Amino acid sequence: MPDGVTVRAQTDSGDGSAMFDLAVFPAGVAPEQPRLPSDEPVVRRDAPQVNGQDAYWLSVDGTGPRAAVDRLRFRDADGRWMEVKATGLKGADRQQLPLQMAAGVVPGAFRVPLPVSMSALPPETEVAGVTLLRPVSGGSGSGGSGSGGWSASLSFRNKAYGFATVEVGPGERGSDPNGSAPRSSNDGLATVTTSQKCASGNGLHWCVRLIKVSSGDAAAADPADWLSLVVPHGMDESGWTTDVLPQS
Repeated sequence: MPDGVTVRAQTDSGDGSAMFDLAVFPAGVAPEQPRLPSDEPVVRRDAPQVNGQDAYWLSVDGTGPRAAVDRLRFRDADGRWMEVKATGLKGADRQQLPLQMAAGVVPGAFRVPLPVSMSALPPETEVAGVTLLRPVSGGSGSGGSGSGGWSASLSFRNKAYGFATVEVGPGERGSDPNGSAPRSSNDGLATVTTSQKCASGNGLHWCVRLIKVSSGDAAAADPADWLSLVVPHGMDESGWTTDVLPQS
């Protein structure tokens, strides 16, 4: 897997819901100050130390939606930078909760079980990212079989297929063997072709989406080639696996 990881947790949906992202930067990397597409200035402010280590806030002044995002960057005991990003907090919670979360972070190498794995990968494929999004409360607990509330995705880069994403969630919704018709767009510089197919089984529903960018007219790749490689592991989290990728 790529060095560095992001873990996301979300409170129950509805009014007042909040979302937290914990990002761990690669060892030895000093994270840059983010630049926003809107060119709004990101302001750095001192923060209380976290477990005796340096920390600072990143925020956007004003009343826009980005001003409601709180970022706290801090070091662990080994000097590795981490970041807690919080949205949807109000009042004193905007500082207290990120600081509390940062103080409770336990650094280490963890293998997170996932509800799907890949039996094989096409040649010249590399992992671009892995995401597991789940609520803080509700859904299926460890070893449970509740209604879920989580989602997971695996993203890959491939020379022949372009970008491939496997998205999986709870609940069977029927298979889609024909998939959606490939869609193409051209901005004068490149042609982008998107195709998707889905399947269900073992209590889960998953889709494979392929996005190919080419300088000319590109033939749509067939997501079925990837769909056959997806192995579902069911709703019961005790059956999820940390062996997500095939052994080389």
